[in-house]
Amino acid sequence: MAGFDFDFLVGIYPALLQATLVTLALTGVSLIAGFGIGFFTGWARVSPRFWIRAASTAYVEVVRGTPLVVQIFVIYSMFPALLPDARVPAFWAVSRWLLTTAGDIEVQGDRTSGEVEYALIAHEGRTFVAVASDQTDRHFEQYSIPRSKQLCPKVLSREVVVLDEVIDRWDGISLTSEISADGQIWHDYQRATLEALLDPGALVRGACGDEALPDGTVLLSGTVPLVDGVTRYLPHFRAELVIPHFATPLRLTYSVSILPDEPSEDATT
Repeated sequence: MAGFDFDFLVGIYPALLQATLVTLALTGVSLIAGFGIGFFTGWARVSPRFWIRAASTAYVEVVRGTPLVVQIFVIYSMFPALLPDARVPAFWAVSRWLLTTAGDIEVQGDRTSGEVEYALIAHEGRTFVAVASDQTDRHFEQYSIPRSKQLCPKVLSREVVVLDEVIDRWDGISLTSEISADGQIWHDYQRATLEALLDPGALVRGACGDEALPDGTVLLSGTVPLVDGVTRYLPHFRAELVIPHFATPLRLTYSVSILPDEPSEDATT
């Protein structure tokens, strides 16, 4: 079939197999649970006790009278927020040596891509803001998100601003990223304002609870949606954080080099 990537299918086969087993397990649990709920509800509908019949009738009417998509939305979006131990967003620690302000980075594999974020940097009791790119191995992300983050450098802008100087206009700050195949012609990749992300206070509370951001910590915010929803693996990436009424945007630009899969005679070991 023209255009079909069989190598990619082979690569994700373990994940597909695991997903199939999970699906079968969920199907089995659903059948057992559904039978149990149906049996109990049927018994309750004919119970001589009025309050049992009323509760059963209310349950049936709500389930039957509510579109399934609404039920899924409520379960997926609202219930987790009521759980005391829910962690949204999720945070993963990566090695400090991955942080860089370089204009060139090296990665393993041809399925890595950047994504624009803002970064909070705690230094000597103050918090600074930078623009960042969380380069990630998208192929490995299918198996382990933390390890996929660990495989690629995290690029920061060389310029930073003090958080206290821009917090009053935070929601109006914009994040943009562009990608290029040749470093000459650039295409919009991401575009949003920081209103779409957690504000710095919420971000720090999510990562550290009631504690302050520890000195020497760099905390990335999470990213914004892609313009067209399609992940692209191009070798040039640049991003901007534009602050209203601020003279110069925070910028970063870098190129991605893919290391060879096969050892070479002149390679450093």
